Amino acid sequence: MNERMTKIAGICFAIDTRPQAFCDRDHQAVNLEFLKSIDPSYFEFLADVLEPRVVEEGKGAHHAGIALRISYSQAMETMFALLASCVQSPSFPVGWMLNYKVSELKAVVKKISQGEPVDTKLDPNFVSWSGLSSLIHGKNLTSPPELLTCKKHFGIAWTRCATEFTQGRLDSEYNSIKHGLRIRSGGFQLAIGKQESIDEPAPRENMVSLGGSAFGSSFLKSHRLGKHNFSVSRTSVNWDPQNVAAGLRLLAASIRNVVSFLRCIGGDAEEQNLRITGDESFFAAPWERSVGTLDFSIGPAIKEGDVVPFSKDEIMRAYQTEAQKTEFGVEEK
Repeated sequence: MNERMTKIAGICFAIDTRPQAFCDRDHQAVNLEFLKSIDPSYFEFLADVLEPRVVEEGKGAHHAGIALRISYSQAMETMFALLASCVQSPSFPVGWMLNYKVSELKAVVKKISQGEPVDTKLDPNFVSWSGLSSLIHGKNLTSPPELLTCKKHFGIAWTRCATEFTQGRLDSEYNSIKHGLRIRSGGFQLAIGKQESIDEPAPRENMVSLGGSAFGSSFLKSHRLGKHNFSVSRTSVNWDPQNVAAGLRLLAASIRNVVSFLRCIGGDAEEQNLRITGDESFFAAPWERSVGTLDFSIGPAIKEGDVVPFSKDEIMRAYQTEAQKTEFGVEEK
């Protein structure tokens, strides 16, 4: 007998364009175990607990705001990873979810947003945010008005979220919070005005506000200046924490519905608990409050041609010198 025929056959799929094969003796059981472990009520809990703290604007309000923001970013990635797995590996999303890279996820999200070809096991007509919403919310609904509202507005919301997810602003802030908490909490105000002379700032009465927020964050971003050199830019972002809390609830509902759909087509016999609402304000709430200018960046102040390019050996030589150490073990200058 052919040796290949006696071994376990994997489930073949792509993560963006990277081929993978998911192998297990019971694909369905592993897949459903994974899907049943995803609990979107965690994000609803965080929104319910943290939002009152930012509304009060007392001690800890900015900490609560940052906690909301990182939860929102995590929920956003979770939702799009599930949607991307639905497009590329709908029968066995566990394999996709356990192996994707963020860069691959963003590539798939961009392709769907821009209507570019994606390797999919779905009918290609469903590979758009509105199409996916129609597919996912086309089951287990009995009320036509709610059906139409959900299909339409989840699709619109996912389109708006896809723009936010792929722009880079959210990703940079998320990484700055997640890796080393390297941010300063708090937003910024931006205004412009005409100077009466070139050497003097514009008087306050001449300034026109472009908006702002008490909530947001500021952080440094690394910029490459060749292979080993780098410098930094400074970025500040504004957001409204009540928008973020509403967005967290919308993302939680989306995750719940996508998981329910994937469980259904994965062979789960249990009745699925979809989040269905005919309330259009639920879908508008994450963008209801304006903060004016969303972000502002400065730098880097130098370019690659301004610096001496260090080689790897030159950099590592710093660890090979017989440096004089202080009592703290730090090289003396």
